[in-house]
Amino acid sequence: MLTKNQISNVFTNKNSILFKNKILYQYCTQEQSSLLGENMSCINYRKGEAIFHEGQPSYLIYFIYSGVVKLWKEGLHGDGLIIRFAKDGDMVGFWSSHENVDYTLSATALTDVQLCYIKKDVFLPIVQSNSSLQIILHDYVKELKKTEDDLRNMAEMNVREKVANSLLVFINLFKDKLDEAAYRIILSRKEIAGHSAICEDRISKQLSDFKKEKIITINSKGIQIDQKALQKIINPYVFA
Repeated sequence: MLTKNQISNVFTNKNSILFKNKILYQYCTQEQSSLLGENMSCINYRKGEAIFHEGQPSYLIYFIYSGVVKLWKEGLHGDGLIIRFAKDGDMVGFWSSHENVDYTLSATALTDVQLCYIKKDVFLPIVQSNSSLQIILHDYVKELKKTEDDLRNMAEMNVREKVANSLLVFINLFKDKLDEAAYRIILSRKEIAGHSAICEDRISKQLSDFKKEKIITINSKGIQIDQKALQKIINPYVFA
């Protein structure tokens, strides 16, 4: 958690958010960086709060300063399917804004989140005038393609494989800080259900099976998850 002084710096020195995003830091000119900083606003979201909803007009582009955001789509039966995660330094909402369509995903704070946002009418002209920033588009298309491939593979997996894959995704997400709070999210039936599209009851049974197999160990020393064992379970698939 940031100190009060660090939080104050995020809000008073808005250019500091640009250093979190490697693309902007590398390719923006000093003039463009200043322009972005001058036009950014910052806001906090508590864990579980909605940032924007699928179908809303895409007026804003978001830059995450700290925390993790989950991006998800509404399922056919009203359940949420997690498409991807975004964390420190990531940009959210750019694709919809660039295509001038409504947000195609919903964004919810998975943890407490600090982010800055800028109107697309300010940001897009900068992208269009800076050929180097076009790399954002290229990388984003690649990311969407990978997401589609991953979801296609997920559809072919059985319950055991889907839960193993979801656990590995969450572990990688929090690899820099695998503390007790992170493990609570990693083993959350609700979050695994959102990522794997499996009902929570079936997830509970599979997690129990992993505990019996010693893939997941919970004792007085804390929580341990055998990542190599999980990796073997999903090895036949592309994203293994």
